[in-house]
Amino acid sequence: MDAPKDIPAISYAASFGTLCAQDKLEPHYGALLDRFSAISVREAKGVQLVASVGHQATHVLDPTQLLSAARWREVLALPERRKSPVLVCYFMCQYCSDWLLARLAALRTFAKRTGYRVEILVNDPVSKVPHSPKELVRQECRTIRYWWESRGLRVLHGAGPREFMKAFAGATAVLSNSFHALQFASIFGLNARIIRSSEKDRSAMFERFTDFQAKYVQGPLFADDVGDALASLERGETVSYDEAALAADRERSLTWLREALAKAKAEAAND
Repeated sequence: MDAPKDIPAISYAASFGTLCAQDKLEPHYGALLDRFSAISVREAKGVQLVASVGHQATHVLDPTQLLSAARWREVLALPERRKSPVLVCYFMCQYCSDWLLARLAALRTFAKRTGYRVEILVNDPVSKVPHSPKELVRQECRTIRYWWESRGLRVLHGAGPREFMKAFAGATAVLSNSFHALQFASIFGLNARIIRSSEKDRSAMFERFTDFQAKYVQGPLFADDVGDALASLERGETVSYDEAALAADRERSLTWLREALAKAKAEAAND
């Protein structure tokens, strides 16, 4: 609200992270949304939420979806999918390293039985996952040293956006609790498994996953825990994506964005 009024403002694929306006904040929502000349949201329930405070919103794709797989590969010079199967594991920071380390045995067994290479992307700033083989020795952490040296598993600590994209572009499957892991899984056609959150304060945020699944995904996308997800992959179960629907909605979302930007620019010029 403190931004200068002559600066145009639009909302693209915003997420409220809740299913309804909080009672104590609802009186402020309408005034705050007045700031935007055009509003789009990432979840269908967001359209209803915006309408409940007197505004109009359009349901669009996440911005990551505005580029096709071919365009992502071209822009970032990403590799093609590797010939041998690769499972990428990426979990948001509320899952600390201890949670992940406790599941290494299951991942090891999966890699051994299926021939998958398992790559774990770790971004926990206080992670106990070592940064190098030398650090493994210093920490005297035999379990991690074993995994580090195992042909079936690789730990990437502190992976940034480029490492994230390279891992997904070359993968066969992904195991995650991240919405954007699901987005890139659909872009690159990966066999995804999403672990349902057990945290009460994140239950409303899971709407974005179920929205996306209902419209674009067929197959056993969701799992209650890592064991269930790995068992599903080992059975050869797969998910697929409605590429035609995604392509159509990509163009629709791009059209909305172009028109919203043009409208904001025109309004700024008139002011």
